[in-house]
Amino acid sequence: MWASTGADVAGLDGWAGSFLGYGAAHHSYRTTGPRVGDVALFTLDAADAESVASGTARDERVISHVGIIVAVSATSVTVVNGDWGDGAGGPKRVRLSSFALARSDAGDAAPGMRQYLAGYVSPSAR
Repeated sequence: MWASTGADVAGLDGWAGSFLGYGAAHHSYRTTGPRVGDVALFTLDAADAESVASGTARDERVISHVGIIVAVSATSVTVVNGDWGDGAGGPKRVRLSSFALARSDAGDAAPGMRQYLAGYVSPSAR
């Protein structure tokens, strides 16, 4: 998606944490205000999400998952997730996950996703 829009993707790789480094390098990381096309960053621990948001995270490896925001309404945020499991050892698949916009700031649990929001990264133009 980003490559087809002319976004600068240098520094991104298959590791979820690379999106945090990308956001820092391009000054496009933020903790509120999700927008369609952004990447939502997730951690497994609320304290890690808060450390990312405050800039005190020990390293990018605290980011455990990313998803692309495909819709934002007045009440919800919808993310498409690849390699997403059910937490009980079930198959991993692509899923749409929605959570309340009121619960979309860094550090909030993403209901139904069993992870915590660590913020958002927008693509940067070349």
